[in-house]
Order: sequence, then C-alpha cells, then structure tokens
Amino acid sequence: MKKQFFLLSLISVLSISLPGCRNINTEDDYYYKEYLNVNGIDIELYGKGYGTYGQLLPKYYEGSVDSIFDPSTDFSFITTSNDNSSSSYNEIYITLTLNRHISTLSTEFDTEDSTVLSSFRITYKTPQDTEKDSEHSIASSFKKSSTYKVDADVTTMTLYIRQNKYYSSSHKIEELRNKLAHNKFTIKKFIPE
Repeated sequence: MKKQFFLLSLISVLSISLPGCRNINTEDDYYYKEYLNVNGIDIELYGKGYGTYGQLLPKYYEGSVDSIFDPSTDFSFITTSNDNSSSSYNEIYITLTLNRHISTLSTEFDTEDSTVLSSFRITYKTPQDTEKDSEHSIASSFKKSSTYKVDADVTTMTLYIRQNKYYSSSHKIEELRNKLAHNKFTIKKFIPE
C-alpha cells in the first residue's frame, strides 16, 4: 500500500512539473536563421537577440539579404530591446559559402551611429582549415567603404555585426546616454570577386 501511494505521488509530481519545463527558454529559442542561394552562392543569415524569443523578425530588418550583391539595393537591420536573449546587444552573422578563389572583397556599409557597434569583423575559411574555430581575418574594425585584398581559395566568408541596444553612459550626446539606441545598420554592398 505504501509503495502504491509513493508511486502515485511520484507520478502526480512529475505530471505537474514536466509540462512546466516546456516553458523554459533554451539557447535554441534565441536565434533566427534564413537560407538563400544566389547564383550558386549559399547565404545563411543568422540573427540572435531579436523579438520576444530572439528571432530576427522581419519588422527588425528591411530588404532581402541577397541585396548585398546589388549596390542599387540595401539590407538593413535595427537594434531592439524586445527580447529575452541578451539585455545589452543584438548580433547578426551573414555567411557566404563560396568554394572558389576570391581575389578581393568590396564592401559598403552605413550606420546612424557607429559608436553603437560593439563588434564588427569579416573572416573567411579555406579548404585547409580543419579546426572548427580556424578562420582568417579580413577586417576587425568598421569602415563605411573598402576593398580588401583576399587572394585565397575561400570555402566560407562571414560578416559579423554586434550592436549595443543602449547608448553608452559616456556617449558624446548627453541626452542619449543610457537610452535605447534603435540603431540602423545598412549593408549596401558585400561582394567577393
């Protein structure tokens, strides 16, 4: 009788507590991925820290990520505070799968306030890179427009941008200090040749 009571109590506790576990957010809840193929180039857009569960929702970006190959159109995204994944920043990765020799990379970017950028980098991997974290740096600081010499066989190339959600406490404009940034970052051109 005691064993049956114990078993029944255990089942009751588990049935009440387990459904509640589904409401706990995991790392996978806080990302958005979009895949495209443009002229044989696979593009992956990975966004983290947007929307209630971190998704890079369409209302936080304008245009299509494939427009990075067309200087006459733009792709923009804006920081937001409406998410649970990070209280301080939003970030995106744009990864191109190229699998060919790249001589140069032409870029053109624009942003309303570059002081909100907390990290900016462009990297690539080659067929010889066997380690997961092995990559080569093209740029590690923001420039509005540039042409970079690559001259390498490139498997993938990644653009990474992290923007702070809030202006810093030492921002040059006193009224903006510690206020929400809602900064817009625009990719006008990201063309490997």
